[in-house]
Amino acid sequence: MINLILILIGKLLIKLIQIFNLGNGSTWPGHIALIFNKNFIHEIISLSNLKIILIAGTNGKTTVASVLTQCLNELGFKAYFQGTITGMLTTPESWDTQKAMAEHLKNGGTHFVMEVSSHGIDQGRIDQIQFAVKLLTNISQDH
Repeated sequence: MINLILILIGKLLIKLIQIFNLGNGSTWPGHIALIFNKNFIHEIISLSNLKIILIAGTNGKTTVASVLTQCLNELGFKAYFQGTITGMLTTPESWDTQKAMAEHLKNGGTHFVMEVSSHGIDQGRIDQIQFAVKLLTNISQDH
């Protein structure tokens, strides 16, 4: 019940932020929900059978995530790819990721392949997400 209330408060906040021209407010509800319930993302996603796959590393994330998504789709699954070629950030803010996961689930999605940057990890954008698979492509001296 608390998660439903947090979602409704978040939607209200987005509208108020947009009305008062304080930005698009897309990340505020997710951050507020996590303040009240650290397991918010985990609880929402665990209600589904969505398999979430993390691809991280210095080089090759986009290629590996894209090819993996294509392979899963060819095998009859319904996979979605989130990363460099699908958005402005390699790893979007947690609220944007939650929205993408919810939309994918609504459309019958089975797998969610995430290209994840070290910045996204460091900034907590993937906190509380329970990954079915974590794949590390490589690490170079950049990290």
